[in-house]
Amino acid sequence: MAFTGFTILVFISANPVVLGHELWRVCYYSSWSLQRSDGHALLPEDIDANLCTHINFAFTTLDSNGTEILTEKVSDFNLMQRLNALKTRNPALKTLISLGGWEMGSVKFHKLVATHANMNKFAQNAINFLRAHNFDGLDVDWEYPAARGSPATDKHAFSELLMVLHNAFAAESQRSHKNRLLLTTAVAPTHYRTEQSYDVRMISRYCDFINMMMYDFHGSWDNKTGPHSALYSDDTNNINHTASHWEVLGAQKDKLVIGVPFYGKVFTLLDPNDDDVGSASFGGGDMPYYLICKALQDGTAQEIVLNNERVPYMVQGKNWVTYDNPNSLREKVDFVKKRGYGGIMVWAIDLDDTHGACGHKYPLMNAVVDGIKQSGSSVVG
Repeated sequence: MAFTGFTILVFISANPVVLGHELWRVCYYSSWSLQRSDGHALLPEDIDANLCTHINFAFTTLDSNGTEILTEKVSDFNLMQRLNALKTRNPALKTLISLGGWEMGSVKFHKLVATHANMNKFAQNAINFLRAHNFDGLDVDWEYPAARGSPATDKHAFSELLMVLHNAFAAESQRSHKNRLLLTTAVAPTHYRTEQSYDVRMISRYCDFINMMMYDFHGSWDNKTGPHSALYSDDTNNINHTASHWEVLGAQKDKLVIGVPFYGKVFTLLDPNDDDVGSASFGGGDMPYYLICKALQDGTAQEIVLNNERVPYMVQGKNWVTYDNPNSLREKVDFVKKRGYGGIMVWAIDLDDTHGACGHKYPLMNAVVDGIKQSGSSVVG
């Protein structure tokens, strides 16, 4: 059965989680980045340990019962060990396991939240997994509650799961005298998805912070070009509207971590001579920033800045690509600082120009770090 209400539980006091006063810089690291054959694989030990405050290992999955965390590959255990070794270079760094992702979908999550017994069993298994592998917390990336094979009642069951995990983590901290394990979630916060999938107030209550996937607002499914990570726009598909909507629904604003993409969305133009926003398109895909910067550097693409949306796009033959550059990221950081949000999340650190093919290494991540350290406004262009 699924649960439509909430059980009232008393919060358990625990040793505090020290997150620091600086804006959080949450970096996802995709385990499959090592499989790239284009010379841009990023080894865990090659990550600059001082660029991120948190690194989320993506992804782990669930067993068939939905109660135990599994790695996608046996070799992932070695990657986890190497990732956590970064803490020797930066003892303040926090690492988390990210559970779920698009490929995992909803079926296993639905099994997990079907009963309180399942949720309690999973919570204990998760604690054991995180402690055994030296992680500091769990990031739940269910895409999405009440969608993709998940019934409407899972919207509330998802909040119940977060409540169970929060209390289990607190109780374990009290027993072990260790810092409480972090609990975060990744959400697709568009207006429609929020109403269908998330009880915002409850999510904000139980999570340490919320990773808002502020990208893929537009894509090939639209059959016309559009910016996929606009800061502002004339409709609801932008960061400003979406973050404001979550505030209205009861989110604690300093728990909102604004996600930015280190990749572009590609649209294939029907007519290469018609290359404005809203031009007819078909197909497409994703392009990592390390290829975007190379196309701009070698002159095969032209960059245009959208003054209203505050993001650039480029045209490369029939390809129309919407993305973020260092300037647009600095402006988004400035937006986060002015609005009092918790920080910036990036998908994904391994999509940046980590090898310095276009110049300095990590141009996007360094723009985020520099923006956090600086005061004042940034200008896109």
